[in-house]
Amino acid sequence: MRKEAVKLITNIMYEGKLIFDLYESLGCPTDGQAYKDFIFDVTDLFVRGKLPNHNMQFFLDWLFDQRGNNLPKQSSGSLYTALSDLDGFISGVESRLGDDLTEEEDEFAQKVFEGLFVY
Repeated sequence: MRKEAVKLITNIMYEGKLIFDLYESLGCPTDGQAYKDFIFDVTDLFVRGKLPNHNMQFFLDWLFDQRGNNLPKQSSGSLYTALSDLDGFISGVESRLGDDLTEEEDEFAQKVFEGLFVY
């Protein structure tokens, strides 16, 4: 397994869990003041350097575009699902690596994901 891949998988999923927990703590908002608070708090994480492995501009633009996404939590297009989706994390890692994960790295990603998100 490549050290760079292991580090990136771990860091991106950890950062994703920070964002997801923040989203849940605010009641999973999709609009209004609670959603503004969510975006502010995510921006604060970027400013304080807590999300160095995420592309700030892309991610914040994406969050702005998700405003008003009222799909049910378990829907494949919901914000809730997008913030807690293994495939999304893997594609983020692969785009940063510039290469697909090996089978062993993919299995490692699955274990890290389950450790952080499955409860």
